[in-house]
Amino acid sequence: MKLSLGSLLAFTSSLTLPVISRSSSVIIPPTIQNGSTISQYISSSYRLDDSKVLNINSTVFGEVWYFDVVSSKSPDHALVVAFLASATDSGYASSTAVSSILSAQVAVRAGNNIYAEANLANYAELQTLGIGTSGFWNGTGCSFSASKDLSRMTIDLSDPFDITGSIILESIAPPHLPCSPNEIGANMEFAPGFGWVNAVPYAKTTVDLRINDTTVQFVGNGYHDLAWGDTIFSETLPNYLWARGTLGPYSMVLLVGVDASGVQRTSGYISRDGKILGTPCSGVNVAVEFADKNSTTGPVKDFTVEIPIENDLFFKAYITAIAILVDTDPRYHGMGFISGGIKGGDLNYNGTASFEYSQPLASFQT
Repeated sequence: MKLSLGSLLAFTSSLTLPVISRSSSVIIPPTIQNGSTISQYISSSYRLDDSKVLNINSTVFGEVWYFDVVSSKSPDHALVVAFLASATDSGYASSTAVSSILSAQVAVRAGNNIYAEANLANYAELQTLGIGTSGFWNGTGCSFSASKDLSRMTIDLSDPFDITGSIILESIAPPHLPCSPNEIGANMEFAPGFGWVNAVPYAKTTVDLRINDTTVQFVGNGYHDLAWGDTIFSETLPNYLWARGTLGPYSMVLLVGVDASGVQRTSGYISRDGKILGTPCSGVNVAVEFADKNSTTGPVKDFTVEIPIENDLFFKAYITAIAILVDTDPRYHGMGFISGGIKGGDLNYNGTASFEYSQPLASFQT
């Protein structure tokens, strides 16, 4: 479908603050644009899922609205859903054509079976009400919707997508930016040219999917973030490790990496029973233990995380890789078990986690 759109996104509401953060309706065209890409890295709204990029050209990361779920009982039941506006290879399933920068991508693991599907969109539309943003990738059969207070999100997958059904996230943990809670005027740039905000660090999630003649149903912990950039991601963060998990009353999110200049970057997040305990970008330590060469769970065997929180305490977690969902060497996305708690206190909380990495270092420390 040809769209009569200009070279920029079509913003359709009246604006008094920067257009990227205040738009209530946005159309993203499917074609690569000419000229420079413009990105927003300082928060000017509580609407974390608003589009942050104008004029996506052929040399930039663009934007990815990312969701994942891992079963609360078994890490070998999990999924990833990604809504992309990207001209570069940043997805989780292979597209069959390159006629659109817009795609909806899904990868599902159910025991030993892995399913993946990707469809290209004619255009994408983002609609914001309150602080919740809904996205429709036209022509794919895929969309996500949010309540105005962001307490509930629903992903709908329908024909012509081969994987159909719904994923419902009931948010528990408060959102955050790389180094702070969700605050206006705060920095959203994790590394030069790469922005990241975490709208849903943890949600009680129900999965109900049909894949061919197979039904995939499970209850788990869900997650949602938005990543964007005006550089190529693999050049911006050539070495990185992301992880998140829920254990007992705690939710943890971690992003660490080495940027293009060789500078280590870290971001940690801990909440308990819906209250944020820490969002530090310093004092975060990660130690990675690598697996044997022929490992079926990827190059990383396990890793230990320490994140400083309030009252000069540390949260410590240990994540063990159990299964891999996406293997696009050198990038891996997998799931595992997580255990831990407050260092020096009760470390016996347990749960499930998901993680992603590309050529991680043996340790990250800031």
